[in-house]
Amino acid sequence: MVEKSRQLSRADILGILPQGPRFMFLENAEIIEPGKRARGKLIRRDTPGFEYLEDHLPNAPIFPGVLFIELSADLLAVAAVSGNPATEGKIGILRGGEVKRLKRFITPKDEVTVEVEVQRLVMGFGG
Repeated sequence: MVEKSRQLSRADILGILPQGPRFMFLENAEIIEPGKRARGKLIRRDTPGFEYLEDHLPNAPIFPGVLFIELSADLLAVAAVSGNPATEGKIGILRGGEVKRLKRFITPKDEVTVEVEVQRLVMGFGG
């Protein structure tokens, strides 16, 4: 039986990822294909607790590119652990990946949706 797509709230995502809420830039996520593909929305800059983003280039505000990479990594981790019995109760941490080049800067007015696909999953941590 193929699991249907499902929506994850910010609280759901924080239960999967190891970081705290001020370093998690996903507003929500949709698992499109469990263990494989997910889509997520970038948090709004005016969300309470994220006022510090206003200090990134105040005269020409853009969302920091490195934080966009963090958002993409978080979404990949969520996609990888969803629907996989071997990852039940585990946290998602991304060790590597490829992010496509952004076509333009992300401004405070932009609503950004990101889609990711897991290419390869390696279980375990440390060595």
